[in-house]
Amino acid sequence: MEKTTLSNGLEVYLDERKRFGESEVDLLVESGSFHERIPQTAHVLEHLQAVKSLVYGNSGKLNYANSNAGTQQERQVYYFDSILPEHLCLAAENLAKALGTPNLEVLTREKEAVRHELLRNLRPGEELSEEVTKILFPNYFEKRKTAKELVDSLSCIDEEAVNEFWSANYDPANSFLYIGGEFPKKMDKALRIFEQIPTRGKKPSKIVIPEDPEITQRIVINKKIRDDKNASIVINYKVPKFPEQQTFKEEIAVELLSKYLGASHGLLYMRLRDEKGLCYSLDMGHVRDLGSSAGLYFSTITRPGLTPLVEKEFLEVIKNIAENGISEDELDAFKNGEKIKLASEFRTLSIKGILMEREYGKTLIDRKKEVEKITSEDIKKYAQLLATKPYVVAIGIPLEQ
Repeated sequence: MEKTTLSNGLEVYLDERKRFGESEVDLLVESGSFHERIPQTAHVLEHLQAVKSLVYGNSGKLNYANSNAGTQQERQVYYFDSILPEHLCLAAENLAKALGTPNLEVLTREKEAVRHELLRNLRPGEELSEEVTKILFPNYFEKRKTAKELVDSLSCIDEEAVNEFWSANYDPANSFLYIGGEFPKKMDKALRIFEQIPTRGKKPSKIVIPEDPEITQRIVINKKIRDDKNASIVINYKVPKFPEQQTFKEEIAVELLSKYLGASHGLLYMRLRDEKGLCYSLDMGHVRDLGSSAGLYFSTITRPGLTPLVEKEFLEVIKNIAENGISEDELDAFKNGEKIKLASEFRTLSIKGILMEREYGKTLIDRKKEVEKITSEDIKKYAQLLATKPYVVAIGIPLEQ
């Protein structure tokens, strides 16, 4: 992959794959919801510019392509993928419009579209999740806001607010471009389109969220949220964040532990489902970026009254792994899965490797090497951390109970 920087500061990654048969163009602005003065301003602007760049709506010759836009905490992305090489320059020309002045003509309409997206989160289950976040990650929660606060904030977003966010963040020097796949003969045309965009030559300051305090004991939250006769249980941990608080190897170890705990052939699944009949499915996840920390959670659905037993069995499994690790066969299975996943990443058009390198200074090759080094002892050590760490249990019970 070739990397270059245009005269206006836009960084460009060129990932040419000859005779690949398709192409992709991604534009990323390195500011997001954390850079807002009024919550949801970035999200609204994303909608405006997605309409302007034809990522949303009728894109003419590119109607066959995959296109979308999204807003995250510290970036926004606009893209066209699965496009024919002869349409790459057209896709680039469209995406360049996203960095242009805000498309205020559709502000009222797109604010309403954002409102409808946000209304999906106004449900009792989200309130329970917010309570957990507020306890484990209070500084992150303050920046993130509640679902209701996000909906209410839309009434405060006007043309001035949108222009303010755009002026502070939408600049070639605060963005990067990925062009991958088979390139057309006049590839330089796509780059000229972006080089013509003027720069104000400034980048916003990086958002730093203060470190959240550790909880000192197990905390239980019970809430009537379910409209059926089942109960939900979610066990939540605040865990170290890479690269500030743990090594790359430890980061991969917790990912593998999470995958093992969530796998149908893993000890947790077999104990809860097959041996005890306490649930029929479960979910285990590692959330990498929750402000100054990361999170690990386990969740499942069971019958009311059985949540204490589910929690007990979960802790027993963590204790078992903390004492014994996992078998070499299980470890090899997850290592092989990682190898297949990485092989797929190398074959496909993707910005994941670029984002990893920009955010963490690590490449997909680095990850491949670290995966090879992981041992059962590494998994065991992370389980030992969980076995001694306080957590928050969030239990959802039937509304009629």
